[in-house]
Amino acid sequence: MGRWEEATRGVKEVVKPAYDALVGGYKGATDILQSCSEAALARTPRLILDTVISPYISYIQILNKYRIIPSDLIDDIWNSIFRKVKQDPDPRLYRVTNPGPAARGEEAYNLVRVPKSDSLNDYPYIFIYGMENDNSEKDSLDFYKAFEKTANMFTNSHTNYDHVSIYILAYDSKLSDEKKTLVQKAIESIFGTFPGGVPFDLYTSVVWRELERRARVSGDYLSTNFLSKMSNYSQGRVFTHSLGCYVFAHAAHLLNADRPLFASGFCMAAALPSNAFAPNGEFYNAPKAIAIGDSHGTYGTTVWFSMLDSILMLAYPAATFYTALGQTGSLQSNSVLVIDLDVTACVGEAHMIKQDYFKKAGKDIRRLLRTELWSETPQCSVFIPGYGYPESLMKITSN
Repeated sequence: MGRWEEATRGVKEVVKPAYDALVGGYKGATDILQSCSEAALARTPRLILDTVISPYISYIQILNKYRIIPSDLIDDIWNSIFRKVKQDPDPRLYRVTNPGPAARGEEAYNLVRVPKSDSLNDYPYIFIYGMENDNSEKDSLDFYKAFEKTANMFTNSHTNYDHVSIYILAYDSKLSDEKKTLVQKAIESIFGTFPGGVPFDLYTSVVWRELERRARVSGDYLSTNFLSKMSNYSQGRVFTHSLGCYVFAHAAHLLNADRPLFASGFCMAAALPSNAFAPNGEFYNAPKAIAIGDSHGTYGTTVWFSMLDSILMLAYPAATFYTALGQTGSLQSNSVLVIDLDVTACVGEAHMIKQDYFKKAGKDIRRLLRTELWSETPQCSVFIPGYGYPESLMKITSN
């Protein structure tokens, strides 16, 4: 068995008991605390998550330290190819001019590029995708359409979104075929050949630092040209996925807003460090850009995480020596600005949009957007507020 296969097995052997403990803790607490207040019941998952995740992170760091996770080999490969894969992500902002009619099938979607001299409209909904997309109109629209197909913002009968403006921050987050081949050959020169080709998570771990660099460049673009011109609090929202969470976290952290700019945000399958939003985290300023609430009852930044995420489970710690926010949830637990949503039982190993991530998380997407008020589908997520989360908000956000 090769070192990557050993690493995969080692991480899964750590993840499984941690996830089992989490599920058992949720269930046991619900059974025991049935007679407690809603607020006490809602806060209990935070205690359970903190208890399970801290030792899990320590185990992952041990696997890195003793090179069960071959971060040393990832480093060697990266050092041999990084100059050859560097590329300008060429970020740009698009606006969908007709989201309602297009979603309802009345006309084709239309995108326009937003000049850097323009400001965002009053109700900006910004979408930022993750890796394996270029900055084309097609990839941008494919990402947004996958979300809208699940969310039903413009096709539901409960909440009207016709007043919002849909923006998509596009950037090149994938390597050309030529550069991919170069990376794969470099991997095979160290790890040997793989029967089914180089595993995607191994490939991702090698190129991760280049992807983060592109995310920082794109975040600079968003912050400098658009966020910095937002003078007033808006009823807008931010929807980010995977590496897209890094883009916005970097942009918002740079801004260091002294007031919230958006009403709420979805941070889904985030490729960020687990402690990114903690007081000593890399992006501790970022949550300041998102308010505590909006008129639809969605509050702060919601971190959607799955302990079984197939990309973040191994590729992320192999590249960064740390666990990912989108796998563990947040390690800050006192902030009122960040809420965790454990969607492991909903999305399982899915990370990529092509793995039906949005579809699998659909019930919670529609619930939080108030586009579906009742469903026969059992709720598979667990709402996990921080210890400082206001008791008055517990019911509206957890239901």
